[in-house]
Amino acid sequence: MEFALIAPTFIVLMFGIVESSIMYYIATTMEGEVQVAARQIRTGSVQGAADPLLAFQELLCANLAGFMDCDSAAVAGQVGVIGMVIDVRTFPDFGSLDRPPLIDDDGNPQNENFDPGGAGDVILVRIAYRYTIVTPFLGNLFNGGGNGFVDLYAASAFQNEPYDGPL
Repeated sequence: MEFALIAPTFIVLMFGIVESSIMYYIATTMEGEVQVAARQIRTGSVQGAADPLLAFQELLCANLAGFMDCDSAAVAGQVGVIGMVIDVRTFPDFGSLDRPPLIDDDGNPQNENFDPGGAGDVILVRIAYRYTIVTPFLGNLFNGGGNGFVDLYAASAFQNEPYDGPL
């Protein structure tokens, strides 16, 4: 009898712990993959590829494909259901870094760009992913609106190395 009263709360709590762990694992993996892929921009490898955007996306999705839909990554004007939004911008210096929102309130990508720059340029690489929450009531804890998702972000800002053009 007592277990029947406590069991629903216990089960929701256990599912919440598991889902929170998965979500934070995805966020940490996103951060690591952004650093790995950004390194290839920093050294000029991406700029030297036949299709720099595709090369960057393949590097980024190498270890993220199990978590998110990399095939529907939104870049440079694609709008619709998103898996991941990729934004790579070039700036004259670190003081002028600008970070417009990547996902609007309706979940559509916005302000995405892909400009890996050249030697010595300051670059900001950002990705965003809308994680859908499955556990009841967990959405209220993470974003207050209880709308069933959490936007996860990863970013890296750096200055490209002084390579001699695309490699």
